[in-house]
Amino acid sequence: MTDADYGELEPSEVALSLPWTGNRITRDPDPEDAPAQLTAVSTDRSRGFDRVTFSFSPALPGYRLAMSTDAGGGCDGTESASDAPAHLVVEFERAVSSDGGSPLVSDRSRSTGFPALVDAVQACDADGKVRWLLGTSGAVDYRIMEMSVNPRLVVDLRHP
Repeated sequence: MTDADYGELEPSEVALSLPWTGNRITRDPDPEDAPAQLTAVSTDRSRGFDRVTFSFSPALPGYRLAMSTDAGGGCDGTESASDAPAHLVVEFERAVSSDGGSPLVSDRSRSTGFPALVDAVQACDADGKVRWLLGTSGAVDYRIMEMSVNPRLVVDLRHP
């Protein structure tokens, strides 16, 4: 990857980098770890891609990412979702985004108007699962990076 691909990220902090794909990406959670807390979600536009960063404490949970043209909201996928043409479904296992009923991520829904990322909506926080729907302008390639310092999962969506 080039410096432009990293954007604001420090390359020495990237623990894992997976290249552009349209395929499912998974990482199983460690059953010994306590549930990770999702503490922040940020969105940013870069040259050639849009970025969503999920920040956790104390470590990254398991995750599953897959493109879908019919992703529904809610934990079971039956509620209405965004009106975006496609979605990157991002599910975290052994994770929570609230603590005692108080949300740890204050902005659980946002519209961006970026070239690839139309909107981002938290669709579920129950039973150790946190689910986000990243509404996209169509089927797009994406890549991920795991950050070793301040545990984060960085998801880049390639511009169409």
